[in-house]
Amino acid sequence: MEWWQAQDNFTEVKALSDPPPDNGQSQLKHLTALAYLGDFSTLMDYQEIFRRGKRLNFVPMIKPEMIDRAIDIALEKA
Repeated sequence: MEWWQAQDNFTEVKALSDPPPDNGQSQLKHLTALAYLGDFSTLMDYQEIFRRGKRLNFVPMIKPEMIDRAIDIALEKA
């Protein structure tokens, strides 16, 4: 815990909220960062686009349920 608190975690998380590259792990971190930062607006945009059948270059491992859960977390943070 001490190590975690000594890090500049906000900067790292903020960097992860930038549009992700085309690989699953980075995209999952991106969704996590948006949830952590309470950016439900971006997540809701993603959710709507997924509902229309578009994937926004997200890999198949990113499921709509993951975005739904990220929105729930973001709303709790906001």
